[in-house]
Amino acid sequence: MENGGYTIIQDWMLDLPLSLVETAVYAIIYGFSQDGESAFSGSLSFIARKSKTSKDTARRALNRLVEEGYLERISIVKNGVTFNDYRVREMQGGVAICNG
Repeated sequence: MENGGYTIIQDWMLDLPLSLVETAVYAIIYGFSQDGESAFSGSLSFIARKSKTSKDTARRALNRLVEEGYLERISIVKNGVTFNDYRVREMQGGVAICNG
């Protein structure tokens, strides 16, 4: 997940009622999960680094995106530790709907 890739912020993403950080986080997750089946399973540190913000700000952005229905959080427990994967929810008429 390191160098060599790119993240595209599409024009329609800029029309969403999101802050710039939330838009960047959304675009990162979108890039990994736009096929409707895959999910982002990287770290909070990765999201914070790529969106040029702190881990706390990245966590708040993720939480808001989940609460507002833009992202789906998939919690996985391994050896008593919870890991969160994220994927975008499909947009229809400007409204997010769950793919799965």
